[in-house]
Amino acid sequence: MSRTFALDGRSFRSFIAAPLIAGAVAFCLFFIVGSTPPIRAAALAAVIAVMAAALRQHGTFFAIIGALLLAISPAYGSQTGGLPGNYQPLLVIGIPALAAVIGVGVWRFTRDLAWSAGAAAALVWVAVLAGQWIGVSDARSLRVTTLVAASLLALLSDMLYAATPRPDTPPNARVHPHHYVFLIAAFAVGVLNDPLISLFAPALVLGVALTRVRLPPAFWITILALTLFGGVRLVALYVDPFYIALPAERAIAENIQAPYLIADAWRYGQRWIDLLAFIVNQFTPFGAALGVLGLARLSRWYPPLGVVTLLAFASYALFGLLYFGGDAAVLLLPLLMIQAIWLTAALAALRDWLLKIIRKPSL
Repeated sequence: MSRTFALDGRSFRSFIAAPLIAGAVAFCLFFIVGSTPPIRAAALAAVIAVMAAALRQHGTFFAIIGALLLAISPAYGSQTGGLPGNYQPLLVIGIPALAAVIGVGVWRFTRDLAWSAGAAAALVWVAVLAGQWIGVSDARSLRVTTLVAASLLALLSDMLYAATPRPDTPPNARVHPHHYVFLIAAFAVGVLNDPLISLFAPALVLGVALTRVRLPPAFWITILALTLFGGVRLVALYVDPFYIALPAERAIAENIQAPYLIADAWRYGQRWIDLLAFIVNQFTPFGAALGVLGLARLSRWYPPLGVVTLLAFASYALFGLLYFGGDAAVLLLPLLMIQAIWLTAALAALRDWLLKIIRKPSL
């Protein structure tokens, strides 16, 4: 399957089929089955579409299945609900329409699907951030956070699959400049929207380094500046002098829920059990076991992607161990996105093994 972004028929279909189908199905689930308001349903479905793009190397069918498994998880479904009180219908309709016009315009000049899609997405991201600053949209938008997290995973996956193919597969794609442009743009938007995205920084740096492409110092300086900016904001939001020094044993015993970090919480087994239970409750014990199998599969055939996703998972898992807020389930959605990547890899591996058994000649 081609991983290039050239706008020929076959490449276009392989690029767009899984995201389009997964996003449409997710929208129907949220809007029709879940009675979610259409604008919110569309935003939630957009994340599912991007996740399908991150999974399309496993084939269109499994990309759709993996993305929809995330869509039906209880934590992701908890994002459905009513519209904010400052809802502006003209802005909500006008911004996507203008983004579509800009995307088509860029495609007319470049004939490159990636650049046109990126220009449209960038306009939406900038518009949402501007709306936060002038007070017409929610600050630290959860929809933007999840969309950026999915975008980072999709970009890293695409870059690493292209730069480090399987040992038994010849390279059939290359890392393009727009990968790095979109990666740093998504990371910047994410950090400006919610500093929690800065937890992706270690995985992002490692992923880019593993592509073995020499980049200008300005790229690394920008990543460092964004990470420091996000880290300072993260500390300001989630670190309180009282709670950071509070004994975790007391917080667990008294079932304290506060949107802050407790420094020594990682030392208590109950926190690890709760974090594991959170993941198991989203995908069932069978799905959690498949996730472990998928990570092992990636570590065997695509070690860079396996290591990068594991590092991102570890960063958010550490936050989950230390964080005692009641909104932990939605803040830890990137954990579920990574679990969906591993789970899909496991399903694809089971498919490959089954095909080998079927095709094995009988004695």
